[in-house]
Amino acid sequence: MRKLLLLTALLATPAFAADLQVRPLKAVTPIPACSWCGLYFGANAGYGGADFIADFNDSSPDADFKTLSAKHSANSLLGGAHIGYNYQLGLIVLGAETDISMTGIKSNVNGVESTLPWLGTTRLRAGIAPTEYLLVYATGGAAYGHVKAGIGPDVFTTPTVGWVLGGGAEYKLTPNLGLGAEYLHVDLDGPSVTNGLQTLGTRVPVDIVRGRLSYYF
Repeated sequence: MRKLLLLTALLATPAFAADLQVRPLKAVTPIPACSWCGLYFGANAGYGGADFIADFNDSSPDADFKTLSAKHSANSLLGGAHIGYNYQLGLIVLGAETDISMTGIKSNVNGVESTLPWLGTTRLRAGIAPTEYLLVYATGGAAYGHVKAGIGPDVFTTPTVGWVLGGGAEYKLTPNLGLGAEYLHVDLDGPSVTNGLQTLGTRVPVDIVRGRLSYYF
């Protein structure tokens, strides 16, 4: 009976009663929104430099030269459009993008004319978003284009494919508008011609530096 009276007295004291009050839970910090997710499209413009490389092979027994190689370079402004999609997992951003660009890359050396009127890429992208507004990424995939090469009226025109690697960074000016810079190295196989035991093959590596403006839905 004495213990029951003592417990009743303790519960009746204001200080002890205050300690038994239920305290409110702290507010849970919300998870940041997926700032880089979804579909986007935009425009890009920059500068490209290409090397038109020709390799000549002659397998005939009496050939004076078995192999010859020549290279001439050209550069130009270029510009085009891109469209892509991103998926974000915390700080990791994964996506895919395709683009096409028109170029003025053209060279004429000793009567040999080489032209790359357009090129495009289809690439995977993987990057890190250290903040809600900044994305840094690497990219790589397939490249394609249209190469023209020849002397005078004898011009060979062919669609061509190859590969591309690069990287870039992008910054969100607003939740829907991103401004970025990108470097791409594109390596394309040009037209090739075979005449008996003689083969002429061409290759066109291209280095591109460009700015880009993207709208995110």
